[in-house]
Amino acid sequence: FTLHLGIDQDIRVRHKLERRERLSKTGKKTAKVRYQYVISIESFKKKDAEIKIMDRIPISMIEEVKIEDADFVPEPEERTEDGILIWKIGIAPGEKKEIRLSYTVEYPGDWSESYFNLLE
Repeated sequence: FTLHLGIDQDIRVRHKLERRERLSKTGKKTAKVRYQYVISIESFKKKDAEIKIMDRIPISMIEEVKIEDADFVPEPEERTEDGILIWKIGIAPGEKKEIRLSYTVEYPGDWSESYFNLLE
C-alpha cells in the first residue's frame, strides 16, 4: 500500500515547462503547439533511494482536439489510459536525474490555447 508521510526534505523534484513551440502559423485551419517539460530529481540523502514519479499528459475527450507525438526519456514503467505516467527511479546520494516529456496538441485554429489550461 502507499503511505505518504509528508515532504522528504532530502529529495528535490522540480517540474518545469522547458519549451512551448507553435508548429503552425496563425490563421490556419488547425493549430499545433508542442510542449516540452523536464522533471529534475536531486538526492541529498546519505544512502540510495528508490522514488516513484507520477505525471500526466493530456487526454482529449473533445473530438476536435488531438494529442500527438508523445515522447518520454526515459520511457515510463507504466502508462495508463487516462494519461498517468509512472517512473520508478533509483537515485544515489548527491545524484541528479532528469525525465523529459513532450507532446503536441492539435486543435481548431480559431480556438484559444488558454481553453486547455496548459499555459504556465
